[in-house]
Amino acid sequence: AGSAVVTAALLGVGMAVVRQALEATDSRHYPALVIGCCCMLAEWVATLGSSFPSAVSISAGGPVIVAVVSAQLVADITDLRFVQAGGLALSATVATFFGLMHSNNPVNLAGDLQAVGGLTLATEDEASRNDGWRWGVCYALIAGCCAVAKGLQR
Repeated sequence: AGSAVVTAALLGVGMAVVRQALEATDSRHYPALVIGCCCMLAEWVATLGSSFPSAVSISAGGPVIVAVVSAQLVADITDLRFVQAGGLALSATVATFFGLMHSNNPVNLAGDLQAVGGLTLATEDEASRNDGWRWGVCYALIAGCCAVAKGLQR
């Protein structure tokens, strides 16, 4: 019964924070705010013992940094700041490949199991247990799209 009360209290506080964030945010940045909140929601799902791979992959590298980077990418693209968004996406690519973000790397380069969230290069393993490299490719594609968009921008 005690944990239900704590969960309800935290849920109420979380809803109050989201309400305040929506009031303080310009409406064109609502998608960025929602993306940031979804990263934190994925962390919460992962702490409940979920084996949902995407939630574990987001949370393993620290959901706060993933939320900040993702929200800033969406805000920069919304405001047509493609150079800033591309630079941030390239930085996220590097951080992801080195395990600083999305570090769901249960296998190190030697193929040995390690603690989830361990710092190692994000590579594909035979059992597909490492999703970090996929996130890195996504960030690289976002950087490429931002470069093309900047080239087409007047």
